[in-house]
Amino acid sequence: MMNRVIVVMGKAPEPGAVKTRLIPPLDPEQAAQLYGAFLRDTLLTALAVRDAQVILVHPPTNDLSLLDPIVPLGVTRVEDFGTDLGDSMNWAFQYCFDRDALHVVLIGSDLPTLPEEILETAFDRLENHSSDVVLGPSIDGGYYLIGLRSVQPDLFTGIIWSGSRVLDDTLAQSRRTGRHTTVLLPWHDIDRPADLEPLRQELDAGSKHVAPTTRRVLTIVWPTAMQTDDPVLTNSYLDSSTSGSAQL
Repeated sequence: MMNRVIVVMGKAPEPGAVKTRLIPPLDPEQAAQLYGAFLRDTLLTALAVRDAQVILVHPPTNDLSLLDPIVPLGVTRVEDFGTDLGDSMNWAFQYCFDRDALHVVLIGSDLPTLPEEILETAFDRLENHSSDVVLGPSIDGGYYLIGLRSVQPDLFTGIIWSGSRVLDDTLAQSRRTGRHTTVLLPWHDIDRPADLEPLRQELDAGSKHVAPTTRRVLTIVWPTAMQTDDPVLTNSYLDSSTSGSAQL
């Protein structure tokens, strides 16, 4: 039985297939490197949550080796064959609850600075039975987090995933069926070139332990955004102290 499960929905960092809205100003290789850093830092945050098992759900890819230097030890990798985002999320919850999970929180893979405390709060709301559904709203009208205590397929159907009403429509469906729903603090993902400068400012203002991989890669692919005097940070994507994997 798994009490706490965090599902991260991610992809292999294939150039031209990830973070395409950052191209330009980044080139496809740089966008893929930065996405790989986002994914790794998101997974590291998930692993830090007390008693949580972490699963990376990703679509099939021709080159799974792209994930090898990114995915930390302790993360289970599962291929997803969903037909769209909603189908993939529903499949991920079904996968976990079929394996006797009790509380499942699903997040995106481009949340490198997401505080661990938000994930803890989501589990607290599910575990004390005050909520059947927990949602974390994102700035663009969607959500970056959804937590459930059981499979709820209707929350993932009839939603226009590319629209600005994803959160509103999901909340309406949840409340229409009488589910107790908690809305967490809003957070931001990194999708557009305009998001890079706020990310730099956030990293500059925060602890050096926050999003270490993103900090290093951003220094390389967006050199005007961050400066460092440490030659290690300008030549290495991964700190050997946090992974035995090869560099990105």
